[in-house]
Amino acid sequence: KNAAPLLQLLAFVLPNAGANTPLDVSGDFAWRGDRLSAGSIQGHLFGSKLTGQAVFAPRPAGKDISRYFLSGALRFERLGLRGLSALVFGPDEGGAGIWSSTQFHPASGDFPPGALEIEAGRFDLPGGVEGQSARFTLRLSPGLLAFDAMTMRAGQTSLSGSMTFRNDKATSAVSGSLAFRSPAIGLHGLSGSTTGQVDFAATGNSERELVSGLAGKGSAIVKDLTVAGADPAAMQRVLKATDAERLELTDSGVRAALQKNFANAPLRFGEKTFTMTIAGGVARFETAPAKALAGDVDGKVSATFDLAKLTGLAKLDFVARARPQDWSGALPAVSLERMLQPQSGKPADAGTRIIASAFVNGVSARAIVREVARMEALEFDIRERAY
Repeated sequence: KNAAPLLQLLAFVLPNAGANTPLDVSGDFAWRGDRLSAGSIQGHLFGSKLTGQAVFAPRPAGKDISRYFLSGALRFERLGLRGLSALVFGPDEGGAGIWSSTQFHPASGDFPPGALEIEAGRFDLPGGVEGQSARFTLRLSPGLLAFDAMTMRAGQTSLSGSMTFRNDKATSAVSGSLAFRSPAIGLHGLSGSTTGQVDFAATGNSERELVSGLAGKGSAIVKDLTVAGADPAAMQRVLKATDAERLELTDSGVRAALQKNFANAPLRFGEKTFTMTIAGGVARFETAPAKALAGDVDGKVSATFDLAKLTGLAKLDFVARARPQDWSGALPAVSLERMLQPQSGKPADAGTRIIASAFVNGVSARAIVREVARMEALEFDIRERAY
């Protein structure tokens, strides 16, 4: 019912020494001199099914207990990043929110140094993300936990790379490098396949502080990038409708016309390369503008994502390449924004917003100019007829 005393006897000091550690395993165990080996392990540990083998033996340098080294290969039915990180950050007391605000503190002791080949059928990540088919080398030493040569899937996305957690009592930190690949985005009206890589690092005294302080950089390539409901010819068609006076020149009338015209067709970017920067826990994705999307309109797509709140904003900017007749001020421009909001710990589409105040004002001002010109022409004609 509680394997903690046995594990502590073997120098396996748990992050929460006062907690029960259920252990139910069988296998071929052998203790020869100062070497403990376990083969054909089967059973349950930490509530998860476990199989594999392990060896606990001294390094050649000496027989001091601190020089003992743990090695082996273990397969778990289910593991979680939060539970493993407790080996260096101490146990998590839970609480409200996506990320825990429990202050880090050193675990009550240290696991012996080691390197274990780990497999997990399910690997739980913070924020409600569920990883599958996880494989990595778990490297242990006092105050350090590293995930080397890590691979796993999260939905259709494949992840690979490394992460390191450190806690030296004065400072807690995380750093790593991850590569990702997804054959189909299929998210919030966006589609395409993507590959990318990001390096990151952060310091903080809690899970929430680490995420809020994340910094890093990377890049992503999206092939066949398509945005639904973003016809690049929409803005020019609305301009022509105002010229022909077929449109109600009110804020609601112009926006309704834009919305209807954007829905006519998707926007196809083809392949786009995004630069990614992370600062203060906010990831920003930027790419160069696409020229002449509809012959006379340029377009640019960008996005931000707040990792602490799991909320984001995808933005698509359309700008005319030339100034229409009688148009004053900046070139005609309209933006589409798609908000991403958390729902059960996962992002969810909260609809599309059209940013067009300047465009509406420009259309209205242009209509006033035309009306003034028409009135002046009418007055001139009346005077001519009078004489």
